[in-house]
Amino acid sequence: MSFIIRHSKTIIAFFLILLSIVIIAGVWSWYSSREEIKAQAALGQILINSVSTEQFDTLIKFEKTAPTALQKGIILQLAFWAVQLEQYQKAAEEYGILYNKDPKGAIGILSGLNQADLLQRTGNWKEALNVLLSLEEVASNPILTGIYESQAICAEHIGEKNIAISAYKKLIDELNITGVDATYYENKLTILSNS
Repeated sequence: MSFIIRHSKTIIAFFLILLSIVIIAGVWSWYSSREEIKAQAALGQILINSVSTEQFDTLIKFEKTAPTALQKGIILQLAFWAVQLEQYQKAAEEYGILYNKDPKGAIGILSGLNQADLLQRTGNWKEALNVLLSLEEVASNPILTGIYESQAICAEHIGEKNIAISAYKKLIDELNITGVDATYYENKLTILSNS
């Protein structure tokens, strides 16, 4: 008891500091959640209208100030709208951002696939191939078929014969593709090996 009396000022000061910290943290949490709710409402106002270049530009501006919790959703919406507006390079960039944020997650992998597809559509074969090569390291078996096929196509377009051959071999050997598809891949291997 004498300890408490002797150190009462220190104990009271400690509790006041602790109480202040708790109050500040609570106010900050309340303020942050309030700001996030405001941002969600603003995002809703942008998304409620049909896609237009003006809405697209508004969403780009909004992305720069939006809370972190909304970033992935905004980037995904930007990519989707860019495709609708036939701005394929911009869509590829947005999907690339998502892929780089989460290269092993489901949204990241799907974004990487979309990025590679859009890069192919715009004739950026080398860049698409690089994305596909990185996807190979994180994707699972069902997706690998499409990745290897796309790797082969991109590699052929830019004259990377060895990469194309490797991709076709992986389709046959690693994924055990059989039937008509295997015959096609074997024919491609023969053509590439003899060229």
